[in-house]
Amino acid sequence: MSALQAIKYTRGKLEVLDQLRLPHESVYDDVSTCEQAFDCIKSMRVRGAPAIAIVAALALAVELENAELNKSSVDGQLKYVHDRLDYLMGSRPTAVDLSNAIRLLKMTVNAAAIAEADGTSNSTAKPDAAVIRQAYIKAAEKILEDDLQTNLAIGRYGAEYLRRQQLPVLSPENDADDLRYFTTSPPGTQGAPDRTYRKLSVLTHCNTGSLATS
Repeated sequence: MSALQAIKYTRGKLEVLDQLRLPHESVYDDVSTCEQAFDCIKSMRVRGAPAIAIVAALALAVELENAELNKSSVDGQLKYVHDRLDYLMGSRPTAVDLSNAIRLLKMTVNAAAIAEADGTSNSTAKPDAAVIRQAYIKAAEKILEDDLQTNLAIGRYGAEYLRRQQLPVLSPENDADDLRYFTTSPPGTQGAPDRTYRKLSVLTHCNTGSLATS
């Protein structure tokens, strides 16, 4: 069984799961422009702070990948990216992850513009505006990959923690023995060994897991 994906991305193509149709339907919307991403976020078809930031970042990446280079200068391309990011910020002004992603992406393209200008300052070559586009796309894709790896790690650590909480608490036979399991005893037992496997309940708040992240 394949894992649930709220976001499907390959370079030049972005699909977003319409969460308003869950659980009865699993429908993915094509998102190829910032306007479509804005509507996705504003209408809450995508939810969860990380997912919102990723959809916004990747929507502009797809737009840049598929469009003709619409600005001939580095400054023009830089302004275009900044303006589009400011527009996307308006889809959810209070979203911290979205704000952080936009700040990072702006810093990335600013640095790329400076590096390109420095690299051509002593030659007759004109700064290449495509550098801005490629720097942005790579940075947006890295946001996606970093979020995926972070959440996989959270899942691994969380699963191991829950496994240990479920196992019996066994005391060592002597001081030289290591504790076999690293859990706490049930409430009211004052640390006494518990030799039964315990049933666990897990409560989540808000959107969690694959629906809220990459």
